[in-house]
Amino acid sequence: MNDAKIKKLFRAAQLKTAPEPPFGFSRTIVASIQRETREPSAISIFDLLNPLFPKVAAASLIIVGACLASDLLMAGKDSSLSTGFVQITEQWLFATN
Repeated sequence: MNDAKIKKLFRAAQLKTAPEPPFGFSRTIVASIQRETREPSAISIFDLLNPLFPKVAAASLIIVGACLASDLLMAGKDSSLSTGFVQITEQWLFATN
């Protein structure tokens, strides 16, 4: 279509009046919306846990980092973790008064 034809169509459309909706149209629309029954969407366990995943990931990174740091600190010493644990339990649990 050329510009003259498009302008002529727009001018003709501007001269026409918009059609009026029938009486009570808005009431019938609102009533049909209210009658419509909607079932609540099923929420899965993943939808509930999804907000927790970043927090769990951060906590696991902190735990892994703490374990690596303790392993590096213990590697510098001559004693192992198990011998240190044995010493602590002997001092605290089996201490004689």
